[in-house]
Amino acid sequence: MRNINIIIKPPKKQKGATLFTALVFLTLMTVVTVSASKISMMDLIVSSNNQQEMMVFQTTDSDLKELTTVPKLYKPLVKTPNHEFDETTGVYEILDSTKPELEQQITDKEKRYQCGGFAGKAISIGPSVSPCDLYDFEVRTKMGHSGVKDRHNRGAGKEKPNPGKDSYLFGSR
Repeated sequence: MRNINIIIKPPKKQKGATLFTALVFLTLMTVVTVSASKISMMDLIVSSNNQQEMMVFQTTDSDLKELTTVPKLYKPLVKTPNHEFDETTGVYEILDSTKPELEQQITDKEKRYQCGGFAGKAISIGPSVSPCDLYDFEVRTKMGHSGVKDRHNRGAGKEKPNPGKDSYLFGSR
């Protein structure tokens, strides 16, 4: 039998370069992933806010257009439980309990222009030689607890109440 000497060399000491490289890449991948998720969350918040702002903008614009339709311009400002008038400022507030987020206000700008009347109730809408009053229509809308709000204004002629017609300017019923 032959004598075979097997020499077993102890393994070289590992320096851990592969492990270190893997940990560095894993750390970088974690940082990139966390950053990307934070950016996408911020984009989601911004797009949600933008959507809410657009909804409030469109609601406010629609309510202002509805407030200044010709039939409503022909109606005189009369005293009702849903309307408030401040004689010192000339501001007429329209209150709507079904829409607490909506504020509508009509302000007498104390400017006059040429126009015509409507069935003896007023002297404000239509082409004529009679002087008419210019009013500022303002609609303000707020959206819930989000803090989103918008305000639109439009100037237009409005029915000016005459004496004896239960108007804000000339007494009550």
